[in-house]
Amino acid sequence: MCFDGGGYASEDGHNVPLVLDNLIHAKELPVTICLFLTPGQTDAYGEQRSLEYDTVSDVNADFLLQTILPHVEARYTITDDPAKRCVCGLSSGGIAAFSVAWFRPESFGCVISWIGCKLTA
Repeated sequence: MCFDGGGYASEDGHNVPLVLDNLIHAKELPVTICLFLTPGQTDAYGEQRSLEYDTVSDVNADFLLQTILPHVEARYTITDDPAKRCVCGLSSGGIAAFSVAWFRPESFGCVISWIGCKLTA
């Protein structure tokens, strides 16, 4: 699962779906389902993103496990092995990825977090 999914799935040089497809085709990666998630939309997009991603709690993990994954599992057979489940994100998305794995290590065992910290004075 990739937080701020639009940034990973854009065609401006960050086309992760194409990279994944090529790796799977070359048999360098097993068949993989990757979810590209975008934060909720409000009039103040940045405030909603920060609320969802920068809040260090189990709320985001529970949302993924109770709301998002059941929709995927209704269409596809996916693993529940945490060693084969990854969450990733950049900046605030990195905080969200870390929080998900921190609060639900029994469900998500891999994290990719770029610049996943928030420093305050």
